[in-house]
Amino acid sequence: MTIRSMTARQQPRQWQIRGRLNRAWRWPLYSRARAIGTLAAALAVVLIWPQVTGSSRDTSASTSTAGLASATTPATWASIPATTAPPAPGADTPATLTEAPSPPVLTASPADYAKPDTVATKYLQTWCYQPAASPANTNITNSAAYLTAAGLADDQSRAPTRQSALTSICGPVTVTPLGEQPSTPDRSLLALSTHQVLLNPAGSIIGQQMLEQTRRILRGPDGRWLVDVQVRAG
Repeated sequence: MTIRSMTARQQPRQWQIRGRLNRAWRWPLYSRARAIGTLAAALAVVLIWPQVTGSSRDTSASTSTAGLASATTPATWASIPATTAPPAPGADTPATLTEAPSPPVLTASPADYAKPDTVATKYLQTWCYQPAASPANTNITNSAAYLTAAGLADDQSRAPTRQSALTSICGPVTVTPLGEQPSTPDRSLLALSTHQVLLNPAGSIIGQQMLEQTRRILRGPDGRWLVDVQVRAG
């Protein structure tokens, strides 16, 4: 038995393992080809590993974004009460808006109450307008001047109390008299439709939807027409 083999046997086991590890990490240095291959494998692991492990992070990020969008959606359309009926058959559909509408004039004038369609148009444009960061349900407060007491109570019962961070505003209003008119000249039934848009702080449209209502319009003892409750046509 040689002296070298006897010395190896006499070494503690931990020193034998350490020697093998030293030879293992030095193994690529014994050959240029081995060194290049080892370096290429290490670079491949560095480049591929983030892509493999990053898929779960991307998924969670997209889920968080979707959750945020759904959480803000109710506040975004907080000024919209439920509608009760579609527009009358044959009614013109308002065109989709490509530019932000001008804010409505919030001060009422005698001409606004002269006819059912004028007061209905003025009401819907005022009711639709909710400036960003304004108190909740400012739109209902502003449109109260065009409503009967019952119509105001109807809108208040449908309105949420959340405040929107975006501006809500409507474009031109289409007013269509319904076929079944009441027998009295002091009442009218109108289908109202318009596009309601959301504006960001820069004043650009970031979303829109069709808004439809069917309202009863009443003429009071003073001769003014006022918007009454929503009704279900037919």
